[in-house]
Amino acid sequence: MNQNWSFNIPGSIIFGNNSLSQLSQIAKDFSPKSICIVTDRGVSEAGILNKTLHILKDLEVTLTTFDEIEPEPDIKSIDQCAKLARENKVDLFVGVGGGSPIDVAKGASIVAKYDGSIFGYLGVDNVPGSTIPKVLIPTTAGTGSEVTPFAIFKDKERQLKTAIQSKHVLGDTVIIDPLLTHSCPPKVTAVCGMDALTHAIESYTSINSSPMSAQCSIQATNLIGKYILQAYKNGDNVEARQSMSLGSFYAGIGIANAGSGAVGALSYPVEGMYKVIHGIGNALLLPYIIAYNSIANYKKFEDICTALGLESKTGKDATVNVINFINDLNETFQLPRTLGDIGARKGDIKTLADDAITRQRILVNNMRKLDHNDIMKIYESAF
Repeated sequence: MNQNWSFNIPGSIIFGNNSLSQLSQIAKDFSPKSICIVTDRGVSEAGILNKTLHILKDLEVTLTTFDEIEPEPDIKSIDQCAKLARENKVDLFVGVGGGSPIDVAKGASIVAKYDGSIFGYLGVDNVPGSTIPKVLIPTTAGTGSEVTPFAIFKDKERQLKTAIQSKHVLGDTVIIDPLLTHSCPPKVTAVCGMDALTHAIESYTSINSSPMSAQCSIQATNLIGKYILQAYKNGDNVEARQSMSLGSFYAGIGIANAGSGAVGALSYPVEGMYKVIHGIGNALLLPYIIAYNSIANYKKFEDICTALGLESKTGKDATVNVINFINDLNETFQLPRTLGDIGARKGDIKTLADDAITRQRILVNNMRKLDHNDIMKIYESAF
């Protein structure tokens, strides 16, 4: 565990049922004249956009909505959103939705202030300074993007996942209202939940895990392990939804400070090549990465086994229990369990590995080192 560490979180975090009602007062604190609400059609159809607009209606500001966002947003949508924001002289962004609208709000807040294109800010620490302020409001319990310094986009032309990593994309204020997740259908609940569970496990096992981040990661593992099936089976279960939102939040704090690892690095090429969404890519690869990683520190997986509420085991037996738990969830949720299930071909393994090995931004966090050959073997095991 890393004993020399720092800990980064958004400017302020508001959690609880009906906390969305505080948005008007929160917005006032930024003294805005023009607000851009960044969301997607699903959020709009669920009635959450209208609710957000209603809360803000008494503010004497210009309200603009950008909702042209697909799941796994095309990187070009960020420049489109930023153009709209500049035209309306936006001085506050409100991102409402899953990871896609929140990431677009993050990206647009950069481009709208510094001009150019989002392509100029990709990579690590390429944002020159603070961005236009942003309030981030998740409507799913999954990506944790509302509390991370990352923004992930899809470059459809090159069939690649790209990212920004910078402290400047952290939200200024985050509102986590678990009631907003009640509209998520079971499949979305499952995929987002598996995404969050992956973040929890990866950040706990990261070589950059600190005493603070580890507490968040293991608590996330416990909450998600206990409540994911309950939220999936009954979307109106208030306790389950609140616990999943809290678990997703903790997992997001975990990866924000300890980083993710090989699951993310190997999933991004799969997502880009086979048009698979991030949560599904993570859920598919997580058991295979655990099988590879566990030898580096069995104690970590003993802790995870306990946090998931499984029968206490040691060493390899604990790892097997964790893998079986994840496989059982994937089967229950009817998620793909092999690369073959998503139409991958063994002939693509080298191309996937060539891409994955370049993801050193996150591979360096992994608890066990990987070279190109190791990555090839993991992909092969996933068929």
